[in-house]
Amino acid sequence: MLMKSARTVLEGRKKGAVSLYIVLFATLLITVIALGFTRIMLNERRQVSDSDLSQTAYDSAMTGIEDAKLAVLRYNECLSTDAQYPSGSTTRTCADITSVMRTGQPTAGSINACDGIAYILGRPTNNETPIQEGGADSATFEQTDQAYTCVRVSDDTIDFLSTFDAQTRARLIPLRTGGVEFNQIVISWSRARNNISTASLPTNSTSSNPPIQLPEVWAESAPPVLSATLIQTAKSFTLSQFETASGSTTNRAGLLLVPVRGGGANTIAASAAANFTNVGGVLQTNDQKINNPFPISCTNPVGGDYSCSVTINLPSPVGGSRHDGTSFLMLESVYPSGTHDFQVRAQNNGTVVPLVGVQVAVDSTGRNADSLRRIEGRIEVVDTAYPYPEWAVQLNGESGASFCKNFIVTTNNWITGQNVYDYSSC
Repeated sequence: MLMKSARTVLEGRKKGAVSLYIVLFATLLITVIALGFTRIMLNERRQVSDSDLSQTAYDSAMTGIEDAKLAVLRYNECLSTDAQYPSGSTTRTCADITSVMRTGQPTAGSINACDGIAYILGRPTNNETPIQEGGADSATFEQTDQAYTCVRVSDDTIDFLSTFDAQTRARLIPLRTGGVEFNQIVISWSRARNNISTASLPTNSTSSNPPIQLPEVWAESAPPVLSATLIQTAKSFTLSQFETASGSTTNRAGLLLVPVRGGGANTIAASAAANFTNVGGVLQTNDQKINNPFPISCTNPVGGDYSCSVTINLPSPVGGSRHDGTSFLMLESVYPSGTHDFQVRAQNNGTVVPLVGVQVAVDSTGRNADSLRRIEGRIEVVDTAYPYPEWAVQLNGESGASFCKNFIVTTNNWITGQNVYDYSSC
């Protein structure tokens, strides 16, 4: 009996020890799992917080860019009217606005180099411009821990950056370099972020005439066909110089740039851009957009690269050197398409020549708490007194609005009646 009782006690102790080990391991496992979930939750919360801080810092930087737009508008207004902005206690003279935009400092005294935009707009600054919340009719504004800490602007840019879309298919780009010589234009368009695919592009064929057959519909995912029109003159010119050319010079050139898969070019010679033809003994420039499109080799873009790029060697203008105020490049997306980025650069024998007063580059840094974001934006300098039409005729879509036009193809042009063509059947 004693031996049996001892064995029973020993077995009970073994079972108790096993149960204790099971409880300990289960507790340890649950603790590890709980700590793991806690760590994941804390990491997620930190990431959400960091993302929120980063986004609000980005919003602060965007506020700096929006203020830069206002400052540029006031600067341009000063150049034309010599007005004072704004009225009241924060009035800045046009002399101060112009001085800050050009040199970074007002005519008297000094400011932080990062505070020029805030100074022009009369914003409160303390080495940064705070962002406040409140409606237009609010008596007080709620203070936030957001600000843009530095905004710098420059109207000297190494390129012109913009986009084509279904609403804006044509852009007129002034070719102003501050008098610095240039003899090349580089046009690049369509990046990876535009969801580009070259699969639907035609292939270049030199055996057919014309070498490229344009389809009725162009795929939105493909780099668009561009029409590039060069307009240039010397300082003094006559209208007749736009119709004739002398030697290797011309005041206008039209090129149709067609993206292709293989077999295209990435450089166009000045003589090909001008495409001189002898008409009745007079050397004239032919409109390339009608008869001779240029195939441009394009590839699927990687990262921030452009799908298509072409360097156009420019013919010289008639009668002297190219003049800053009368040199333009007109770019147009031929087919209605999606959004496509493009870039234009001026070069002199391969060396980039900055454009002056064509776009304003804005470098803005925003802050939220201790999170910072820095972004760069472009403000296009548009001359509202000189709008450039995208179409010759545009209907407003109202009931009854219509447009009628006759086209006549004949070897012998003639008219009826007293020099008036009969359009009653139109």
